[in-house]
Amino acid sequence: MRNFACLGAVAVGAALVAGPVVAATPRVAVLGFEPEGKATRSQANEMSDQCAQQLAKMGSYDVMTRTQVGPLLLRVSFNPNRYSSREGASRAAGELLKVDYVISGDLEINGENLVLNTSLVHIKTGGSIRRVKTSFTGDFSKFLVAGAEDNLKNLMATTPATAPAAATKPGATKTAAAKPAATKTEPRKLA
Repeated sequence: MRNFACLGAVAVGAALVAGPVVAATPRVAVLGFEPEGKATRSQANEMSDQCAQQLAKMGSYDVMTRTQVGPLLLRVSFNPNRYSSREGASRAAGELLKVDYVISGDLEINGENLVLNTSLVHIKTGGSIRRVKTSFTGDFSKFLVAGAEDNLKNLMATTPATAPAAATKPGATKTAAAKPAATKTEPRKLA
């Protein structure tokens, strides 16, 4: 009996020395966004890169950018067209990349109307946690930072990481929609 008591004391002592278990930082892959309307591939890639930068600034995520993700998926001959939905392709890419979440999206430009649609897919469940649509009226260069910032604050509001609370810039409004959780910001004019 004495041996079991010693073993128990050693196990408790080891646990105290090791300290509390800290959860790993969630890994997020930001895929290249798709151009829609008059948006170019270059603009869609620029927006994807800006979203990755904004996400990294939040400090709560380990971020894989489009430029990191692309070569890895090419190496394994990943083809998103094999999947019936963007959500399915995002989940498959996330499994290959061994990440917790994948962000995919598209950028639509029609004149001065700019729309960024993003989707956050949780890899373990395979479902979209949140879809966000952010609309602006104005110049793409101004939308690039403000649009990415607004969109990501709303998109990442539901993840378990300690990201800043969702917020929109003054003048923008957001309304929640039904499944999956969705947020839409009403168009606002950029100064």
